This record gives sequence, structure tokens and C-alpha cells, in this order.
Amino acid sequence: MRAIGLLGVPTNSSGKIDGVARGPSVLREHDLVAAIRGHADVRDYGDVPLPSASSERDAETHIIDPQGLGEMVARVRDTVALILDDGNLPLVIGGDCPLLLGCLAAAGRRDRLGLLFVDGHEDAYRPEQWSTGEAADMELAFALGIADASWSSEL
Repeated sequence: MRAIGLLGVPTNSSGKIDGVARGPSVLREHDLVAAIRGHADVRDYGDVPLPSASSERDAETHIIDPQGLGEMVARVRDTVALILDDGNLPLVIGGDCPLLLGCLAAAGRRDRLGLLFVDGHEDAYRPEQWSTGEAADMELAFALGIADASWSSEL
């Protein structure tokens, strides 16, 4: 049986390190690993190291901290690829939704891979049409090519 490769991505696209960014640590504190081990082997890859967060919305891209978003996507992509290369099944916990972009980038390098994405709303807004500037409202727009991502080599 393949092991689960657990990866935390403590990100909050509002530029704060609170709220949803605490998700991976809170889930671990409440015995997520032990609960999974009741059903499968688990290798915990820890949390993806993220750059310092900025809450500044970029005037050109209309996104909060676009450089940080690109760096996070690249780091998630590389770590998910490592988990797959190790023969493990990635379970990526956040944080907020833009971590999906790194998972998709890693999956795009594989012949066949399944994806389960759980969210509470659409997340397909274009940056210029949404008031928050948070990438958590836009990751599907980037993934589907609805939003312009030409400003980043990582999206």
C-alpha cells in the first residue's frame, strides 16, 4: 500500500499569517496524522517554507503579494513532485486555496493523477473584477485560463 505524503501549506492570501494559515498546525495538533495512520502509513513532509507575507495589493496584477503567490506555487509544486517521486500519495492541507495551483503544476508532470479539491465557493474570479485581491478567490480562474497569469512564470 502506498503511504500518504502529508504536506502542510500554511498560507493565507490576504497576506496575514493567521486564520486559515494555521490550518496545517491545528490539524496536526488535533491528531490528523494518528487518525490517518489508523488506515494508512503516513510520511509527514512538514510545512512548505513560505516567504514573508505581504498584504499589499499590486496595482498591475490586482492581486495581494503576487510575487509571494508565485513563490508559494513553485514550492508546493516542487514538494508535491517530491512526494510523488517518493511513491507516496500527496495529501496537501492548507492554508487557503491557491495551494491548488502548485498541486496542479506537479500533477501536470504525471501521466495520470486524481485530484480532490474541497472548497466552499467558486474561486473563479478574475483579479480585476474582485474587490479583495486575495488569490483564494481566483485560483480556479488561473487554473482554467480565465484570468491572465502572464505576469508569472509559476502560474
